[in-house]
Amino acid sequence: MRNLKLIAAAVAATLSAAASAAPAVNGAYDVDYGSASAVQQNATGFGDNNDPSPLTANGSELDAAYGTVSGGRLYIFLAGNLESNFNKLDVFIASGAAGGQNQLGTIPNNQGGFNNMAGLTFDTGFNATNWISMTGGGGPTQIFVDSANLTTGAANFSGQTVPGVGVLTGGNGGPTIEATWNDSNITGVTSSTAPNDAAAVLTGMEFSIALSDIGYTSGNILVSAFINGQNHDYASNQWLGALPAGTGNLGGNGAGVFTGNLAGVNLNNFAGDQFFVVAVPEPASIGMLGLCAVLGLRRKR
Repeated sequence: MRNLKLIAAAVAATLSAAASAAPAVNGAYDVDYGSASAVQQNATGFGDNNDPSPLTANGSELDAAYGTVSGGRLYIFLAGNLESNFNKLDVFIASGAAGGQNQLGTIPNNQGGFNNMAGLTFDTGFNATNWISMTGGGGPTQIFVDSANLTTGAANFSGQTVPGVGVLTGGNGGPTIEATWNDSNITGVTSSTAPNDAAAVLTGMEFSIALSDIGYTSGNILVSAFINGQNHDYASNQWLGALPAGTGNLGGNGAGVFTGNLAGVNLNNFAGDQFFVVAVPEPASIGMLGLCAVLGLRRKR
């Protein structure tokens, strides 16, 4: 009986440790993310930040993308900078839920100017189910987050925060999202080169959202993220997954022209996948952790 209690305690401790391996949403890389899922291939067309303050930035870039799932939540970390001039970071999630959009439509309340992105076409196989957008600026710096469920059309102002603090306040409903930035990066890509140290950037923009809020049921999760203009109407060349090396800003027509919307941007016209994959552990893998704990105890007997 005593051995059974020891085994049960070991299994419980192992599962608890696995469940607690969640990143802190503070705008800094956490080892629980593991290695990068995508790395930038392009010099930034939205300015290279040279301001080391964690609060503000004078340029925008996406250096590398990371994702993990823990405790029933999806965590996304995007190394780089978001200029504190109210440019937008648009993050689209494809959870696999029915009703995802390969070509963006409009949403009834046009939350945050979302409808300027209507017509944007993702890579074949990427069907966006959810949208999270971050923007910020002012003095002192404030960060604002919008979100939408693209399968239902429900959209909300998710709340606001300050750099380094992931808890949002003042939202008007919708899912409980964590989000913030640390804008101190001054390395990574520049305005003329995409150097090899892009994957070494350890600060940037970070989010989390419950799997239940994205309609997740099974399989891996896909994420497409990019820097956009202040009105969601001029796409940069900073995408993750990355656009082919040497690609300039996409603008509204895919070739850098401002059209007032993104209807002319079709990611199928660019080589590679402009999304990255977040692997979701199968329940069986958690069971294996417990089994390993049991086997370990048996070997010690």
